[in-house]
Amino acid sequence: MATSKMDDLQKRARRAILSHALFRLESALTIALTLLLAWFLPRPFAWWRGWYWLALGGIAWVLIVVTSITDEASAQAALLQALSEAPRPPRLHLPRYREKVEQALEYRQKIEQALLGMRAGLLKNYLLQTMADLSEWLRMIYALAERLDVYERDEILKRDAAAVEEAISALQRQLRAAPDEATRARIESLLAARREQKESLDKLQSLMAQAQFRLEETLSALGTAYSQFLMIGAQKAESTAHQELTQRMQAQVQELEDILTSMQQVYDASHAPQRAVQAEE
Repeated sequence: MATSKMDDLQKRARRAILSHALFRLESALTIALTLLLAWFLPRPFAWWRGWYWLALGGIAWVLIVVTSITDEASAQAALLQALSEAPRPPRLHLPRYREKVEQALEYRQKIEQALLGMRAGLLKNYLLQTMADLSEWLRMIYALAERLDVYERDEILKRDAAAVEEAISALQRQLRAAPDEATRARIESLLAARREQKESLDKLQSLMAQAQFRLEETLSALGTAYSQFLMIGAQKAESTAHQELTQRMQAQVQELEDILTSMQQVYDASHAPQRAVQAEE
């Protein structure tokens, strides 16, 4: 998966640099000027031939393209612009999660600015990996904020959480008053389903609390990463600091992915007992 993402980023990087070189303003002006001169001033001198303009224009255009590709500052700006396409932030309803996403976006912009200001040699060595990890990190932050936003507004979850305790108490009373074994067996089955539902709902609430804490923690880590990017960019010599930072970013991504997977599994499990109860009732 990581190799595939890196390959994709490398292709996008090459396309971005080439596209910038081919379609920059200077290239367009050179082509336009060449065509105008060839059409309106084909022979400014007796010895001049119209195709000379095309040849000179072609040479000038090739030089512009080559210098654009080899110019570190120009290529770096085009590369970062192409690679900084972060996942689109989700549409959130709860203000506290919108604020978290806005904070993540602000850090992303600052990190991109820090990357753009780094020395070309250092940036060339690990920009692709850094941007891949940053984009994945943001995607996980957005997914976690969106999941919390959805779950907290889920009316079914609220209803079930409020009703499950009473449903268990009611079934326990019915079980004590059951007139026969068949009725008792049916009530016991319903009671087991309700208890399983309560367990899943309790686990989901616990995971949501953990996720809220994890969201705060990862935003703090994002702020720390920004500070570390600034320190790396200020270093005079090559360092392994960026490798350690990359590892920490990847660890953040994995932890967020784990809690998202757990939340989805528990969310699905919390609805399964309810469907079982409805089927039996």
